[in-house]
Amino acid sequence: VLEHFTALFPSMTERDARQTLGQYLFAGADAAKKISSLSGGERARLVLAELLVSRPNFLVLDEPTNHMDIPAKEALEAAFRAYTGTILFVSHDRYLIRQVADSILIFEDGAAMYYPFSYEHYLERKRDLGQGETLAAQVSARDQALIAGLKSVPKAERHRLREIPAEEAYRDWRLSLAGKDLEQARESLEEVLTRLEEMERAWTECAAFWDGEPRPEEEEKERVRLEAEAQERWDEWQERCLAWLDEYEGEILQA
Repeated sequence: VLEHFTALFPSMTERDARQTLGQYLFAGADAAKKISSLSGGERARLVLAELLVSRPNFLVLDEPTNHMDIPAKEALEAAFRAYTGTILFVSHDRYLIRQVADSILIFEDGAAMYYPFSYEHYLERKRDLGQGETLAAQVSARDQALIAGLKSVPKAERHRLREIPAEEAYRDWRLSLAGKDLEQARESLEEVLTRLEEMERAWTECAAFWDGEPRPEEEEKERVRLEAEAQERWDEWQERCLAWLDEYEGEILQA
């Protein structure tokens, strides 16, 4: 294993290679194993070590924890959390999903849904909705609201969407409106975070910072105000995400 790994990454010292392999449970005598003698779980760990060390921007993985015992899964989860790229993975391992995923794709009842928060957040929201009863109520009212809803679409939009079926046109318009609100909330949040970051950068470049002096009172008040505003914008962005998701569930999943 060690020889194979150092051959793939010749710029890596033996010490660094051993340290990296140790993170994937190939420590000591395990690093001297022949590739042909590795179990399915060990082979999977080695391949993942190779992939993550090569630092690709995007990884697509299918059931990455298959054939792995608990220590191996924990090692893999730690590696995934430290990975700075994007991982798209398919898994029935709910513990892995809880520990690693920061957004999820859910496939159930013949439909797919993108959820922009964690699995725990999804479960909590599902419980709050009473196992989908609210969504069912939205569906029952949807047909009655369609005609009235189409009347609210601006004429210019109706002209643009005139060749699209009525339900699809209305759905696209509703989602575009919700998407604009979400984008505005994101831009508003980024604006405050940028101002806060610029203030922190200016302070760390100031000689007073290096002399250990406290911030001027007015500047400290402004920093506290910006942090509070950033929290408000973050809360608003989350609310807009959920509002967009409500539109998605009501207009797409039940189409």
